[in-house]
Parts: sequence; C-alpha cells; structure tokens
Amino acid sequence: MRRSLVGILVLVSFVTLFLLYTNSSIVLSATDSLFSRWQSHIWSLYDPEPENVLLVTGYFPFGASKHSHGEYDEWMRLFLETMHADVYMFTTPQLADTVRRLRGPLPLIVDTRWSSPKDIPPLASPKRRAQLEAQQEKDREKAYHNADLYAVWAAKTFFVDTALKSQHLSRDPYEYAFWMDIGTFRRPHAFRRWPEVGAVRKFWKTVSKESGTPAEDLVVVPIQWQPPESSRNWNESMGPLDIDFAIGSMFGGTPKAMEWWNKVYFTYFYHYIDRGLFVGKDQTMWNALFWLYPKRFLTVWANDPQTMPGKNRGEGAGDCGGWWGYYVYWLAPPTERSATEKEFLKYTRCRRIRALSMETVLRRTLGGQWVPPIPSLPLIDPPAA
Repeated sequence: MRRSLVGILVLVSFVTLFLLYTNSSIVLSATDSLFSRWQSHIWSLYDPEPENVLLVTGYFPFGASKHSHGEYDEWMRLFLETMHADVYMFTTPQLADTVRRLRGPLPLIVDTRWSSPKDIPPLASPKRRAQLEAQQEKDREKAYHNADLYAVWAAKTFFVDTALKSQHLSRDPYEYAFWMDIGTFRRPHAFRRWPEVGAVRKFWKTVSKESGTPAEDLVVVPIQWQPPESSRNWNESMGPLDIDFAIGSMFGGTPKAMEWWNKVYFTYFYHYIDRGLFVGKDQTMWNALFWLYPKRFLTVWANDPQTMPGKNRGEGAGDCGGWWGYYVYWLAPPTERSATEKEFLKYTRCRRIRALSMETVLRRTLGGQWVPPIPSLPLIDPPAA
C-alpha cells in the first residue's frame, strides 16, 4: 500500500513537471489557482529560495512621466506579488499601504523617509536642486525627461547602499543586493525564486578569475549594443559617455561592491554637474565609469555576436524576454528558465550565456590595443541617510 502511494505521488510530480515544461500558458496565467499553488510546491523541490539576497526598488509617482500611473500600478503588482527574495522598497507615505497589500505575506520593508528622490541627502541641498532643474535644457531628450526623472535615476545607487545599511534590517548581512526597476516585469511571468544564488556565485567567480578583481568587488550591469568606434578615445575629461550601452534597470553585487558603486557614482556625478555637463541620465554616467574602471564590472551581453547568432534582432539565443530584460532570465533558476524558454520558442531556443568582464567586452569591441583611461578623482563619501 505504501509503495503504491509513493508511486502515485511520483507520477503526479512528473505529470506536473511535464505541464511546467510544455504549457507556458498555464505557467503564466495560473497566478491564483489551485494549480498555481501546487506548481509553487513542485518548484520548491527543485529551485532553492534566494536566501541572503536583497532586492531594492522604488516608485515615486509624479505628474510628467513617460508612462501612466495605471501602467506603474500593474508593473508594481507584477513585481511585488511574485518575487520571493527579501524586498526593500522606497516610496511615498501615501503608497505604503498599497505596497504592503500587494506584497502580502512575502518579506518586505517599506521606506517612506523621502517623499521625492530630490529629498535624498546627496540631492537635497539648494545647490544640487538648482543644478538638477537646470539639467533639462542640456538634455537631447528633454521632451521626455525632467528633473524628477533625473533624481530617480541618480538615487538608485544611494537607495541600494542605504537599504543595506538600514537599521530596519535586524538580520545578518546579505550576501548580495540587486537594484531592480519597479517596471522590470510588464506582463505575467514565470519568475519567482530570483536570482539563483548558485549561478550568481559561479558567474562572479568566473569573472573574478578573468579580470583579477576579487568577486566581492564586482558590480554587475547588463549591456545592450556594441560601443561605437567613436568611444575608443573617450577619457575622463569628456564627461558622461552618451551612447546606447548600459542597461539602466538592474545592477547588483555584494554590500562592499554596492558601497563602492555609490561612492564612485556620486564622485563623478558631482564632478561633472559642477562643470555644467549633463548628468541626468544614469546610463551615460555608468558608461563613463565602465571606461574608467572596466575591471570592476561584470556584465551579460544579450546581443553579443559571439553568443547571439541570429542576424535580426529578436532571433538570437539571448532574446529571452527581449534583450533589454534578458538578465532576468539569465539569473533565474532552472525551472523558471525552462518555462520562459517555452514561451519564447518562436525563433531560437533561449539559453544562458556566459558572464563577461567589462574589460573583455571593451577590448574585444574597441580593439586589443585599447587602454582604459586613468581615473584621477579621489572617491568621496556622499551624504548619507
């Protein structure tokens, strides 16, 4: 009798796994059903929970935005209701109850100390506020951007460093922390136990060996396109590097790396804004820091011609959720990657590609003789919370 019962349980488990691998519509739509609960139980047997990982995000609604409040509300739900890792969210006091309701029983800290990113200590002085307001006239995309948006982008490194040092965290230090935009997920998805910590450790170890940088000092930032030849001669004196290269919706690393990332970001943010240069777009600032400190960055390049053989955009191995969001698939655990592969099987099957040192990418694309420009600024400690 006992053997028969065990056999039935094993059979049910295999049938459920078969459904996970063959019916993405079930995976993506059964969010509140009995099947969803059973599916979650089966996943837990195969994909470990993302322990010792903190996900940091934020949402500050303001009038002039590229997207509607309704869109942000839906994206916030898709993020908060699904991610199992600890979440630390910065938002306004008015939205705190909504955030807690959406998050339900999943781990969450809501930080409402600042009603606007303009109020965070690195940006709050009258001088910095005036400089931010003056940025729009320097922006080649000023029809779509404004000072509120510049403040959100500038605040990201501060938010992650602040979350990791928060007195609200009554626990041992986290091993890794990741910034994820609240709009990371824009439709129903299979991701829950993100990231796969074993893969994070493996990628960091690989790039540490490749770059010679200790794994605890590496910062991950995904990239999009090959840098243009014109960027080969960029140097520190030229200001933020305005090319389509960095993807601004995610970065991460150890607490030590996140502290360094915040310091180096605001060191150059202040340096360039004091010179009257445009620093409003976080990606152009990050690009400059990649050129100055290429050994400090780990990356994934979904459009890498060595791993994405398709001739057309959307037809390569890295197009799992769209190249912009490939990093989510890349760091997801096995069964969640499999569910996503089935959804995006239209062209080429998705696969997890290798991690790269930013120095490797730049030397390969800019030429083997390319030499990183030498940073000259001593790093500062920006105002803290």
